[in-house]
Parts: sequence; C-alpha cells; structure tokens
Amino acid sequence: MSIDVGADNGADFVISEATLGQITADAYTIGSNTAGNLGVDTSKDFGTSDVTYLSNGDITLANAGTMGASLDVNATGTINVNTDLAAEGIIFNASTLTQDNNRTIDSGVTGFDLA
Repeated sequence: MSIDVGADNGADFVISEATLGQITADAYTIGSNTAGNLGVDTSKDFGTSDVTYLSNGDITLANAGTMGASLDVNATGTINVNTDLAAEGIIFNASTLTQDNNRTIDSGVTGFDLA
C-alpha cells in the first residue's frame, strides 16, 4: 500500500494537510516496514517532535515540513530528496539516496548519518 503525506499524489492511503493539522504528538512515525512507497509533500510544522518515515519501498521527500527535532528516514529502496531539509539530527537509511537541484541538508548540531 502506497502512502502520501500532505498532498494527494494518487497513493492508496493519504494523510491530508487538514488531518495533519489536527494531530499533535511528541513523536510521529509514518509508514511501516511493510508499507509501499511513501510520498512526503507537507508544510506541517512538526515543532520539536521527532519525525520518522518508514517504507518497504521508496520514500520521496518533496516538502518535509518544518522540524525542530530529529528526522529519521528509512526505506528498503531509494530515498529521493527533492527539497531542502533542516532538522536537529538527520538519519537516512536506504540502499540508494538521490537528490535534485543541489539540495541543502542542515542537520543542526546533532549530526547527519547515512546508513
């Protein structure tokens, strides 16, 4: 099952901007180790909450929202970074990492890990 977060790009399951706007949490985990492709295109302000994206396929970050805490992105396939990213600690775990247009990845003072 494919998942879209924010914008609806034709996935099987969509978490809309309106739904995201109603959710607050100390940490967000979206997807699972058995989920299909995951598309992230949201302007959600996650504040100081940690954000984790999981997929058994590919993850495309078109707009990852605003983060003041950590970002953890785990895909068995490819992570496509199609937006600039800023978070306090960023972890990418995938077989392939791609980006378009010389993207900036700012991991703050916490660090940046590729696994």
